Amino acid sequence: MKKQDIINKIKKTALDEMPDVLNRINLDSIVIDDIQTKKNPISLRKVFSYTFASLIVLLTGFSIYNFGVVPNITNTTPLESDSEIIGFQTISGTTLIDNIQATELSNTFSTYELQELSQTATEPIEDQLDLINQYMKMTETVIGNQNAFIYEDIESTNPSYQYAFEYRGTDLLGNLITYKGFYNSTESMGYTLYNGIIIHDDVEYRFSNSIKQLEQNMFITCKIETDENNYVEVTNFSNQNLQKFEYKVYVNGHLDNESELILTEKKDQLKAELTLNKNSDDEVTLNIEDDSTKDTNQYQITYQFKNTNQSGEITVNLVENTETGEYQYQYKTETNSFIMNRDVKSNGKASDEDFQPGNTNNGNGKNETEITTTTEEESPGNGSYNNDSTSNPDPGSGPGGSSKPTKLVPDSIPLTI
Repeated sequence: MKKQDIINKIKKTALDEMPDVLNRINLDSIVIDDIQTKKNPISLRKVFSYTFASLIVLLTGFSIYNFGVVPNITNTTPLESDSEIIGFQTISGTTLIDNIQATELSNTFSTYELQELSQTATEPIEDQLDLINQYMKMTETVIGNQNAFIYEDIESTNPSYQYAFEYRGTDLLGNLITYKGFYNSTESMGYTLYNGIIIHDDVEYRFSNSIKQLEQNMFITCKIETDENNYVEVTNFSNQNLQKFEYKVYVNGHLDNESELILTEKKDQLKAELTLNKNSDDEVTLNIEDDSTKDTNQYQITYQFKNTNQSGEITVNLVENTETGEYQYQYKTETNSFIMNRDVKSNGKASDEDFQPGNTNNGNGKNETEITTTTEEESPGNGSYNNDSTSNPDPGSGPGGSSKPTKLVPDSIPLTI
């Protein structure tokens, strides 16, 4: 029997055995529901996220395909963890206290040579160069390539302090800069308090941090001092959309100058918007970025005065003093060039290993290369600063954390500087 004959026979048998009830079914009473599609609740956050993500993917693909480059997107919160924020705040403040120490040794910041480039009138920005030069050490220490610095918890080797940390960065010449801190931690009325010392180039400073966790942000104040009359106060005004710090520098018990710094990042390069004010003079805002190339080491600064709206550009590079072998800053305005002292202490050329977590064998020795600094040797500070409430603690390090594989700065360090 053929296959089709078998199918026909089965069909006939089935029809013969089916009960004859079709005439008893009321077809009009049957209701067929529409097909329902399962819908999730609308989330505007997801809509914006997906739309923005799709746009970024589209733009990134377009840029890479057409130009072979990553899009120029400015990151307004480049410090990715509380540890980095507190660390930046503390180290940047310490660079300014270094300048107070240098002032006591040299008695003046105005140690520069003038090289006239033209016969035009003096620019107003030239009157601010002494103040700007005080902040260049901060710039050279903490503003630059984001992959060339690291804040890291380390084991405390000082029996007077429970915890320790180390900052490693690079100067404009690519030399290694190190700061090491030791501190104790206490809790009081909802605040976390750190008291300890910071050591840089064998010079010791006292510091104290006060940290208050708010609903979404952290309120952090930091004080670094050589003595009770010479100190720097740094207050963190960062939020989820902005990273901003306020600095107040006190010399001999009086407010010498104050500033505000807003930090951003583009293409792994940290940039600073720095607003300076000294003795209620006209504020000047500087936009500072590392403009170094393979053949030049320099910063590019654009400036604008608040009251007069005068603006312009300054190029800051390094020149070697042929008599001393030391490197100094050269400030070039449109009309003149100024050579000014540079007080940056470094420990020889940096390598990639210096920015790997756990590599803390660099110490705080003097510069080991032929490059030296422009000021005399700094004098020691006032010794250790102990917190009586936690005296003689057991030595050890704070809780550690792993680093991200895509970046050299760990983001899981505990809430420490």
